[in-house]
Amino acid sequence: MKTFHTQEEFLKEFPIIDGVINCKLQSLTLLFNLDVQASIVNAGHINARDINARDIKARDINARDIKAWHINARDIEARDIKARDIKARDIKAWNIEARDIKARDIKAWNIEACDIKARDISFYAVCFAYNNIKCKSIEGRRDNSKYFSFDGKIIINGVTQENKEAKEEMKVSENEIKIMDHVTLKKIEKILGYDVVNVNVVKQNLI
Repeated sequence: MKTFHTQEEFLKEFPIIDGVINCKLQSLTLLFNLDVQASIVNAGHINARDINARDIKARDINARDIKAWHINARDIEARDIKARDIKARDIKAWNIEARDIKARDIKAWNIEACDIKARDISFYAVCFAYNNIKCKSIEGRRDNSKYFSFDGKIIINGVTQENKEAKEEMKVSENEIKIMDHVTLKKIEKILGYDVVNVNVVKQNLI
């Protein structure tokens, strides 16, 4: 693990050549905010404060704020991530804003993207995509959390959600609603002991 205290010190060791910083598979600790108009490639572990770069390709990234066009990493842990495309195994962040996200597990406060494809998604308040959300499971950690898609589909564990506001119920009649919220259905499945796609609830007068 190499430690650098200033950007000048870092660029002296790893200069920008044809718009690329080749880290030569070294693991780095950056005790400064990195701001370069270049792509960072062939990095092992990156432990930094803030990173602002064109593209980042590394094994693991641990930073406070990350801003880049493309991020390709095994594990990413950050406070805020803003990128065009993110491809990673595990992502843990406060806020994620991206065009496309492809990951195994995502844990964040808020997620905003064009397309999201992941295994498990855990968010605090809001998770939305302009096009599609595809995952094995999705869960908001706040009681009135929302996940939805503007123009595409929400596919959870192979089942397409029937409305875009996946946290809402659909009114069937004056006395009946259909529950399609994935989180609520999971709770019902635990009680019943088998999988359910949706549940119809009928209102009856109590005597």
